[in-house]
Amino acid sequence: MVIENAKYFNGLLRLEEDYYKSCKAIIRCWEELIDCNDTIAVQFQNALKEHDQNISARTFPKSLVPLQPVFPRRRANL
Repeated sequence: MVIENAKYFNGLLRLEEDYYKSCKAIIRCWEELIDCNDTIAVQFQNALKEHDQNISARTFPKSLVPLQPVFPRRRANL
C-alpha cells in the first residue's frame, strides 16, 4: 500500500510540474501576443501621424453642410 501511495504521489507531482510548465508556456504566448499588439498599435499611430502630416487642408471642404440647400423647397400650398 505504501508503494501504491508513493506512485500516486509521484504521479501527482509530475502532473503538477506539467501543469506549471503548460501555464508558463501559455503566459509566455500571451505576453508575446500583447507585445505584438503594442507594436502594431504604435505602428498604426505612427502611420496615422505621418498621414495627417501629409494631408493638405485644402483638400477638405470649408463646411460639411452645404450653404444652400441641395433639394428645392416645398411649396406651402399643396
